Amino acid sequence: MANSASNSTIRTADDRAGADRAAKPPSTATRLIHLVAVCSALLMCLIVAGTVVIIVNLRARAVTETERELRNMALVLAEQIDRSFESVALVESGLVERLNRLNIVSADKLRSDMSGHDAHLMLKDMIKGLPHIETLTISDARGTIINFSRGWPVPHLTLADRTYYKVLMGNRNLTTILSEPILNVSTGT
Repeated sequence: MANSASNSTIRTADDRAGADRAAKPPSTATRLIHLVAVCSALLMCLIVAGTVVIIVNLRARAVTETERELRNMALVLAEQIDRSFESVALVESGLVERLNRLNIVSADKLRSDMSGHDAHLMLKDMIKGLPHIETLTISDARGTIINFSRGWPVPHLTLADRTYYKVLMGNRNLTTILSEPILNVSTGT
């Protein structure tokens, strides 16, 4: 019986120790582990938030730079197109100036002075170095081609069925027209 009394005393002491443990606040090591876990979670949240902010800023910067580059490219293209039209205008004014020096005042004089091989070579020379001008053409008021820079001899062709010719003939005050792209029947371009 002495054993059973000492067993119950031991159990009672163990029970009291368990009750004391449950009532005791967590130890310093447990609190430190909880603190490290909470700080780690906060640090991960800060890293994720920082990464999101950086990515959003980088994307906004990339979009801004791309928009700026596109505006610059559009400006460069607009200037290039403007120079191309200026070169066409210079070629046209140079041709008109040559026709005025030749004192061409009638359709017959235009045909006689500008239908020869030398006029063809002159037209060809005027557009040399200007790849955006495919052909320089001289036609009469009926739209019949008198000469052009493409080839020699000049075949019998007319421009009278072309939209740009009709618009120019319909409004004699126009000197230039920008028309839709036209398929060249002789070259396919």
